[in-house]
Amino acid sequence: MLTSRSADDGAQKSVQKLSLAERMKTGNVNPIYPEALKGKNLSGIVLLEVVINPAGVVTDVTPLKTESTAKTDPAFVQAAITAVRQWTYKPADVTSRMTLALDFRAK
Repeated sequence: MLTSRSADDGAQKSVQKLSLAERMKTGNVNPIYPEALKGKNLSGIVLLEVVINPAGVVTDVTPLKTESTAKTDPAFVQAAITAVRQWTYKPADVTSRMTLALDFRAK
C-alpha cells in the first residue's frame, strides 16, 4: 500500500496500486479516434495513470511518457483522457491507482 500526503492540508490518505482485474470496471466510454487525424493513417499508444476513489469514480488522469508513447499525437492523449474520465469502477475500501494503455489504430 502506498501512502501519499496531500500538499494542501498535510493529511495522509491510503492509495493502493491495483491491477485491472482487482478493480472491476462498471462503466465504459470508448475513446474516439480524433477527427483531425482521420485520413492521416496515424496510430498511437496512450499510457495513463488513473486514480479511482473508493466510490469507483475516476478522480485523476495523468499521461505517462515512455519511449513508445513519446511521439504519440497529443490529440490521441486528449481523446484517451476524455474517455477514461467517464469510466466507473466497482466501489472498494481504498483509493486505487492503475496504469492503463489505450491503443489508437487507423481504420
